[in-house]
Amino acid sequence: MHKSIITFISLILLCGYTSAKPNVWKIHSHKPVYSVLYKNFKKYIVVPVNAKYPNEFKIELVTDRENSSKNHGSFSATKYGTRQGHFSATMYWGNADPVFAIIGDLIAAWSSSDDLDKWIKSSKAKKLIQDTYSKYNMHFINYSLGPHESLISTSPIRSLKDIKGRIIRVPPGSMAEDFFKEVGAITRPLPLGKVSIALKKKRVHLADFSTVGVNHSEGLYENAKHTNYPGFHSLPMFEFVVNKEQWNELPEKIKKLINKQSDIWRIENTRSLKQQSKAVVKQLKASKIKVYTWSETDIKEARKKASIIWNKYKEKSPEAKALIESIEKWLKDNNRL
Repeated sequence: MHKSIITFISLILLCGYTSAKPNVWKIHSHKPVYSVLYKNFKKYIVVPVNAKYPNEFKIELVTDRENSSKNHGSFSATKYGTRQGHFSATMYWGNADPVFAIIGDLIAAWSSSDDLDKWIKSSKAKKLIQDTYSKYNMHFINYSLGPHESLISTSPIRSLKDIKGRIIRVPPGSMAEDFFKEVGAITRPLPLGKVSIALKKKRVHLADFSTVGVNHSEGLYENAKHTNYPGFHSLPMFEFVVNKEQWNELPEKIKKLINKQSDIWRIENTRSLKQQSKAVVKQLKASKIKVYTWSETDIKEARKKASIIWNKYKEKSPEAKALIESIEKWLKDNNRL
């Protein structure tokens, strides 16, 4: 072949290569862009992954903060590949499979995120959640843990007795709704966007919303001057999950990079959220918000009440039964139950 023709073909191939667009993955976040959770996911996963192979692969983090139905549609979007993945809370998908509700946030089960992490590592929980997601055409990459969530209240919350007979906002269709009914509260399911006005107008006396950090950033303590810390009822798992088929198609070097960064995110996000909560508690106390720390006896009493709800969840599937029994054994072995 003539040398000039070879050169011409080489130039065409080179131009074609350099003009190729990277594979862009849209990952949905259930958190607003100003939140610590969003910023940490971007810092430890999105930015370093995008910097490594900019001409081949990029992650675009998207959020639908104002439309909760789109947030809860992340499961289907990831399953069917209309979005490549989601960074969300595992407990949201309990309607799809009870395993997600149990691992994602078993009501009143854990004394700390360290306890939950130890149980995950000592059990087959991570493999179970990977296998469960696989049934729905998804690949579970990694998890990170938040600190306990804290209740927001218009009056003292020193123990379960202070919750009985009062109206509490609960996430719609949640395990928390069953639990607070069990302890004698009047539950009112409300979407996140309506909690602030409900507290302000005294339509609810308490709210199950989020951690002290998120509660504070959302301005919820302006209308409710009492909270508990550390909390007892909710300790959420956050997850990074992607479409299985599209994950399998990725080059191994990109999979390796994402896995590596997700391990960093898992550790640093948990640490960062703990620090945020501690700093916010200091601010709350300085601004005359009453912060109540429950005794171990009170927490065990709450856990005993919660076990009634756990028993109901055991009946949902053989996997759910085995999972809760594994948690109960760990709690008993470690004097938590």
